[in-house]
Parts: sequence; C-alpha cells; structure tokens
Amino acid sequence: MNIELYVQSIKSHPDSNNPKRKEYTVIASALSIHEAVDISTDANPRHQKMTTSVTKGIKESLLSNDGLFRYKNQGITINCESVHLENDPTKPIVITLSEDAEDQNGIINGGHSYRAIKEVCKDIEDSGKSVEEVLSNQSVLIRLFSGIQERESIVSIAEGQNSSVSVTKEAFTHMNKGFDEFINKLPAVWKDEIQFKQNEVKDDGRTPFAMDSRDLLGLIWATNSTKFPSGSVDKLLTRPYSSKSSLVTHFDKDEGKIDFLITKEKLKNLLFIRDYIICNAERVYNENGGRFGNLRISEKFSESSVVNKYYEQKPNNTLSRGALLPIISSYRVFDEKEMFDFATMKDAWDDHGFKLINGINELVEVRESITEVGKDSISWSQIAAIWYEWLGRNQ
Repeated sequence: MNIELYVQSIKSHPDSNNPKRKEYTVIASALSIHEAVDISTDANPRHQKMTTSVTKGIKESLLSNDGLFRYKNQGITINCESVHLENDPTKPIVITLSEDAEDQNGIINGGHSYRAIKEVCKDIEDSGKSVEEVLSNQSVLIRLFSGIQERESIVSIAEGQNSSVSVTKEAFTHMNKGFDEFINKLPAVWKDEIQFKQNEVKDDGRTPFAMDSRDLLGLIWATNSTKFPSGSVDKLLTRPYSSKSSLVTHFDKDEGKIDFLITKEKLKNLLFIRDYIICNAERVYNENGGRFGNLRISEKFSESSVVNKYYEQKPNNTLSRGALLPIISSYRVFDEKEMFDFATMKDAWDDHGFKLINGINELVEVRESITEVGKDSISWSQIAAIWYEWLGRNQ
C-alpha cells in the first residue's frame, strides 16, 4: 500500500549500525494528513479512545491555529516498508506500507493525534469551511522508520514510544502475539469479544467487550485442576481476583505457558459456562425460594458482559466478581473427573447452583466482606467442595 504525503520538509537519518534501517523526520501540514490515504493504527498497542480529555486537548490545540501544534504535540510515528522521495519538493513523498499484518506496519505511536487531526478536518469540511484556511498555521511532526522487520524490535520501539503515557503490559503481550494461541482456540462466537488492546471498545465506539485479556488468563488459571487440585488450598489460586496484572507477568515469564495450557474444547466449555452462570444466577436462586437481588454478592446485570445470551427474560442482577470467580474456579472439580463439558456443567448449575450461591453468600456474611472472600483460597476450596454432593449422585 502506497501513501502519498505532501510535506513541508523531510530529513533522512541513516542507521550506521544497519544500512537497511532508515529514519526520517517529516514536517507536514494538518491539511496534507487529512488529504492522504488513511494510515492504519492497528500496530499501535493502545486503542484510540476519542472521548478522553487528552483527545479533547489535542483537538483544541489544533483548532487554536497558533502555529505551535508541531511543538506541543509529540507527533506521529510510523513503521513502514520504505520511503521514496523526489528531488522536487513540489512532489509528495511515497510511504510504502506492507499489507501483511505480521509486519506491524502503520502508526505505532501518536494514534490519538492522527485520529484527532482526521476528525477535526472532517468536522471543518462538514461545516462548510475550508480546512486549508482554518488550520493554515498547523503542522505536525512525523517520524518514519523503515527496514525494521523483527517483531520484537518493533514491539520494543512501540513500548519506548508509548512510555510517556503508560501502556498496559498485556497490550504489548498481544502486540508481540503472546495471546495468539488463545485467540486461535476461541469459539466462533467469541472471536471478536475480548479486549486485547488498551482502551479498545467495539465498533460502535462505546460498547465494552465482554472481558479483557487479563480476565481470560484468570479464567484459565482458576480452572487449572493440575496446578490447583480441588482438595488443596493454594493462595495463588485467587490471583484472578486479587492481582490480575500479576498473571500477565507470570504468563510472559512462563516460557512453555505450562500454567495456562488449555485445549480448544475446554476453552469453549469454560467461556460458555461463564456466560450461563452470569445469565442464570438470579433465576436459579429465586426458583429455590431466594431473593437474589437482596444478596450482598449480587450486582446489576449488564448485557455487554456476556456473549451467549442464555436467558428468555433478561435478568436484573448477577453475581459480583468476588463471588463469580470462586464459583467458576470450583468447576475444576469437573475437570478432575473428566466431566468438563458445557451440557453437564449447565445441568449441574441448574440443579446445584443455589447451594453454591448460598455457600459463598454465607462466607461473605461471616467475613463481612466480598473482597475478603475473593482473596481467600480457603473460601475458594470450600466452594469447590460443595460440588461433591452433586457429583456423588450424578457420576
């Protein structure tokens, strides 16, 4: 893909250590950015959320037309395949981007600035005004890198470029393809339902994803019956509740990903039972004479929190995270019995879910805190033990 960009100035900076690598610094007008073909921001580890105060500030700075935007803004960094320039300054430079997503070509930093420029220019045009006149004094600094093909190097550059505003570790893990094995194992309905990039929302610009990458790691970790046998007590089991970020660090350091091994079939069953419990906790409890909405472990149900809508009538409430995670983790008992399939676990929840909800609610009443139960491995072990009665009748 070729992008023609008219520039005010461009300077080349060869790499003495590697002649194949080149860097260019460019000054281009806001208008030329607007007129050029769209540049992909997929390589940026952070999704560009355009409703933040930071983005608002970028737009206000641009619209001031004070001629200082290029100095106040950190600019845009683009990783590309090559840059071609003519001796004639009236002709555009040509930036060539690989169309292979594996090459991580496109904007790796400054995505917010780029999209703010595009949006401001479009708004100006939509109002019937001239972009060239309204932004006559505004230009932007652009850094172009070419000849860098190693993914690790690109990720490292992106990490350094984005260091001024903290980017989450999991965003870089995803950029470095760390989550690809899980992504490839996701059931079809879950393919685009997990947030992997920081600040990412769905295409409508406001709807959140059902979960993020840390939640996914947490579910896999909490149902690992090999690492956490149901009859044992291990404080590390509760990390999905007490320290989600530490799981990302553990995942990155675990070379063989031994603690996160999961089959495609188990991952499907895990995600499906998660949704089923979230959708049916209130029903199961109320059908057994309870008043779910009065429980301390209940919270308002959000339709965006689930992918599979397992209900005829949308529930008002569901389990809070501090109650949901120990309950999902309790299904590692089924994994030990080689009964970790959705149909079996679904029937078990309909039959016995009331007792698990009661069990965790009683623990919360004793501890006087959902947080304390969520962090307590003994409580998680006690919840798992509630399944023994059901399994004794149904094996």
